[in-house]
Amino acid sequence: MTVFVWRFKVFQTVIRSYSSTHNINLKVRFMEKPTAYFRLPDGCETFQVSFLYKNETLNIERECNFNRKLSEKIGDFLNRVKVNINKLKSSKRKKKQKGQTGLEVDSCESSAGLLQDGFLIDHETICKDAIFFNKAPETLILNINDVEYSVSINSPWVNELSLPSSMLAGFVIYPSKFKVLFTEQKDCSFTWLRKKSKHAPRSEETGWERVGDGFIYSSKNEDIGYYLKLICEPSNNNLKGPEASTVSTDPVEAGPGLCPFESRHPFTSTRLSGNEFRVITYNILSDIYTETAEALSHLFHYCPRYALKMDYRKQLLIKEILGYNADLIFLQEVDEFFFNRDLKYVLGPAGYEGCFALKGSTVKEGVACFYSNDRFKLLHSESIILGEVIQNNHCLNEIWEVISKKEALKLRVIDRHTTLQILTLESLDKSDELLVVANTHLYFHPDADHVRLIQAGISIKYITDYIDKLKKETRRNVSLIFCGDFNSVPECGIYKLMTTGLVPDDYIDWKSNKEEAVEGLSLNQPWRMASACGTPQYTNFIQAFSGCLDYIFYQTDRLAVTQVVPFPTEEELRQHTALPSVVFPSDHIASIADLRWTS
Repeated sequence: MTVFVWRFKVFQTVIRSYSSTHNINLKVRFMEKPTAYFRLPDGCETFQVSFLYKNETLNIERECNFNRKLSEKIGDFLNRVKVNINKLKSSKRKKKQKGQTGLEVDSCESSAGLLQDGFLIDHETICKDAIFFNKAPETLILNINDVEYSVSINSPWVNELSLPSSMLAGFVIYPSKFKVLFTEQKDCSFTWLRKKSKHAPRSEETGWERVGDGFIYSSKNEDIGYYLKLICEPSNNNLKGPEASTVSTDPVEAGPGLCPFESRHPFTSTRLSGNEFRVITYNILSDIYTETAEALSHLFHYCPRYALKMDYRKQLLIKEILGYNADLIFLQEVDEFFFNRDLKYVLGPAGYEGCFALKGSTVKEGVACFYSNDRFKLLHSESIILGEVIQNNHCLNEIWEVISKKEALKLRVIDRHTTLQILTLESLDKSDELLVVANTHLYFHPDADHVRLIQAGISIKYITDYIDKLKKETRRNVSLIFCGDFNSVPECGIYKLMTTGLVPDDYIDWKSNKEEAVEGLSLNQPWRMASACGTPQYTNFIQAFSGCLDYIFYQTDRLAVTQVVPFPTEEELRQHTALPSVVFPSDHIASIADLRWTS
């Protein structure tokens, strides 16, 4: 027999438990004509079957779902169907008969059969490569208690659909979870509805007002107090699957009022073109660092807990980032889940492609770069772990020879999971121009100026070697931009290295930790670089520290700055003590600059 997935009793129990735990309400609306949906995802050893079972006598209307092994025979699968239908009927009969007499009920045993061209199939074994899933679906019928179900094989299907727990008026709302089979987000249609009720109207089908279409809904003040419902109809070319819907667990709430980043948006209200492009670098504060006991009790104790939760902060982050209309977006402290389930969801339809690099295999956050796909074409991307590449790359031999002389220093450098992300982009406006963009988030520790300077040295030497090879291969113009959270104030060696090209071996940063003091190492780099936003007073502002840590370093003999978007005032930063707050989604401030090619 073929592989079907019909999750019934077990599936219903799992879904109910999962829904109550994760605030998910997923309801699939089946077609008017009875249809049994058979699904075999690639690489699975099980198949899935779903259909809507109705019994008017017993007043049953239940979605039945099975998950069965491919090695199972069709006859065994059909017996499982009958057993579960009988259990469902028996449970309903007991409820109907309790305390009542003379009640006519359906006491017949259930029947189930699978037919092809009118002939019963019950002996075949379901397998990946043949039998059921290679049959023409129009020749198959699933018969349950003399009700014929058309068979649909691998139709578009919604596996997960849910709305976020926090929804603010004036911000974009989109599914917090969305997973489909045999289709893609762009091929599905979405309908948004709203309804006002004192209780979450999960079971009420009437009274819903249609308010929007599309994967993303821009909420309004008029939505405050309303629950939202999202309906998704999955499709793939001309093949449509059953609708799925979900209802929010809470109503739309009032937003926090005017956020300071909205005062920056007028400077970026239009997209750039031609020789100019806009760049952002922004440490968005990973969720894994806001949920720790230290963050809640000490580091960010001044921020309301609801405003630290990602479901709240991401609404501000998305609105802020979209409002800058950037061509290149460099982000640090990006949760892997947030990249895949939020940033790609929202920035993709807005015309961006993204690349993500984890901080090694043990940390679930990293750095991300998004580029406008109507301004740039990606030619190559790669990422390296600085503590790994230092040990085996010839262009870094000079640094490795020095640090490997001290065991404590060597171990501290190679144990770090700091990542460097590099992309080669081709300008679609200037076909002769290649842009190498790099993104990093250097190690933080109060006694680690020397480690960060080593990491910066590793990065710029690796980038230099990378560009030298690129120029030889392409013989084209290449410009460099190096962005990130360098965890280093302008007075330290990193800024000196990037802007003057040299840090001598007696620089004070080398002695930031006496036991690991670096001796006999000077760093240099060949690029004419400057900080596009200069050295603003603050790019990081928490109660325990404030200063300039984030930079957009650019090549001054190839590029020029045409605009720096003003930073928030200190009064705005202190309005709620420090960052993050109800109006600032991160402890860092986005740095934004417009650049143009000078040749």
